[in-house]
Amino acid sequence: MKPTISHISRLFLSLLLSMVSVLGMRAYAQTPPSLTANSLNTCGSPIAVTANCQPSTTAIFAATGGTSVGNVYTFTAVGNYTLSATCQAAGGANSAPAPTLNLRINTPTAPPTLTPSSATVVQGGAPVIITTSGCTGGYISYFGTNGVNRDGSITVPTGTTGVITISAICTLNNCRSDAAVANITVRPSSAPVPTPTVTNPIPSQTGTVGTTFTYLIPLNTFSDPNNDPLTLTATGLPAGFFFNGLILTGPLTTEGTSTVTVTASNNRGGSVSTNFQLVAVPGAPTSTTGGPLRLLTPTYDPCTRIIVFNTTGGNGTPITYTAIGVRRDNNQSNTGVVESEVIADNKVLNIQATQSGITTSISFTPPVCSTPPTSTTTIGGPLQLLPPTYDACTRAIIFNTTGGNGSPITYTAIGVQRSSPQSNVGVVELGVALDGKTLFINATQNGVTVAISFPLPLCGTTPPPTSTTTVGTAFQMLPPTYDPCTRVIVVNTTGGNGTPITYSMVGVQRTSPQSNSGVVELGVVLDNKTLTLVATQSGQSVSTQFSPPRCSSARLQEGMGRTPLNITVFGNPTNGQDITIDVTGAQYEMVQVRLVDPNGQSIHEQKLLPTGAVERVVIPVRSSLKGVFIIQAVSGRRSAATKVIHQ
Repeated sequence: MKPTISHISRLFLSLLLSMVSVLGMRAYAQTPPSLTANSLNTCGSPIAVTANCQPSTTAIFAATGGTSVGNVYTFTAVGNYTLSATCQAAGGANSAPAPTLNLRINTPTAPPTLTPSSATVVQGGAPVIITTSGCTGGYISYFGTNGVNRDGSITVPTGTTGVITISAICTLNNCRSDAAVANITVRPSSAPVPTPTVTNPIPSQTGTVGTTFTYLIPLNTFSDPNNDPLTLTATGLPAGFFFNGLILTGPLTTEGTSTVTVTASNNRGGSVSTNFQLVAVPGAPTSTTGGPLRLLTPTYDPCTRIIVFNTTGGNGTPITYTAIGVRRDNNQSNTGVVESEVIADNKVLNIQATQSGITTSISFTPPVCSTPPTSTTTIGGPLQLLPPTYDACTRAIIFNTTGGNGSPITYTAIGVQRSSPQSNVGVVELGVALDGKTLFINATQNGVTVAISFPLPLCGTTPPPTSTTTVGTAFQMLPPTYDPCTRVIVVNTTGGNGTPITYSMVGVQRTSPQSNSGVVELGVVLDNKTLTLVATQSGQSVSTQFSPPRCSSARLQEGMGRTPLNITVFGNPTNGQDITIDVTGAQYEMVQVRLVDPNGQSIHEQKLLPTGAVERVVIPVRSSLKGVFIIQAVSGRRSAATKVIHQ
């Protein structure tokens, strides 16, 4: 059949449409993309470049060293990079390339080191010269009462009493570090240097040649009139001895007497010393190699509950210790702290030492503290911050001070919610408490600022699963309820007569003998030990054995395997109308960002839900606000904070 005019017309129209489509796509793809970068030069933070292509086209990047996802190319490592891109149409045609971008990610600049970082001097004395290190190739900017100086040092005058705070940043490759801070205290020239005193001289000590001597300096040996922290040093030690500021230990190899001098120094320049005699007496002949390993009576301070395991003999290889009811850093540490529940329950410690497969043991009943060390308070003396009063379970905190002149005191404590800067009562934020952070508390009166740090203890009575108790039948113990990842345990009973029950569970932290719930010590789990749980009611005791299992790797990864929360500040110091930061480590998690002023008050808060690995946040700040501010980010139980200077 011959094609008709109608057929020819349709074929011609179809061919024409196809040519128009192809030519259109080719023309469409001729437009080069525009490139948008979050920054061309950063101080350690990632650089993300977006290629803005026309619809129905795909970005093709010409770059190495990063990763591309869709129309975004991201660099994360330190280095120099170049990037261009074209847009590719569905038919395969590429546009002209976009102009090449030159990008750089610089190494983040670390804060410099100030020397000295703190000092106490007399009014009218020689000026204090603060020098820096750790900024090779860059320059230092100082901020304080003397303005800005870009030399290698700054001179602090001593004509006015009080605390002079100097901060410094390092600028290297156009990247500014966080601020390093030095505090210089200028005291009146007429004021005497407060000196510690010896309140309880150390008596003579005796040890046996061939054994390891260990002695814990009692905390009530020295006292300070201003309750300042004291640093202890020791001289005159026998050869091979070591002193860590609290515990003196070493081998007694030679018979004789050594005069040991212990000196206590405060941060105001005052010090005092006391001497004691260390007498090494001959012991039974022992072999230095191959002698039997034996545990000796431990060294113990009833008031601090610090205990030191002592051994003799052995073959010199590492020794591992087991002692349920004693908190230690690791299995090979011979020093720890006895739990308060062990003392309250008047329990006997079973201490074991294992070396080369041979285990020896000893029993020890820790005595109760009869004369705990007392503190002294000087009314009207210098303002001092004392350790705060804190309830780990309610998170309520009270700031305690002594001395001062009676005028109002303002407090700063990042992470504590209070009604005003003058309030000394508040509540620690949940995220700060759960992370076990250290609080930094400042108190200011008449321009003089004092500070103290306080490590937050964790609540040992986290509400566990409900326990099981049935009254009216025979009193029995049931298997406990236990969470391997939180280590929270609940002792379950059944039966009984309804009267109060007291519990004994060495290796479990509790608030009282009547508490049936607590937290199993980490050492018990790591040592794969078996707990003995005892319940007593009306003189009748029942017990059960329980071996706490370890947390599964899946749950560990769920709770611990996330990227750390981090804040990166762009431009520090800054003098603009806003502060720009990047928050990382919180993808698809709710994050609260807060800007806190020098008085500890929140001046800006916002919540965000990052959908990418990096979330850019712009924080507005009034130009009239000057000083050092804190930026906080809180996500669940994690938090991060950094300083920013607004000029």
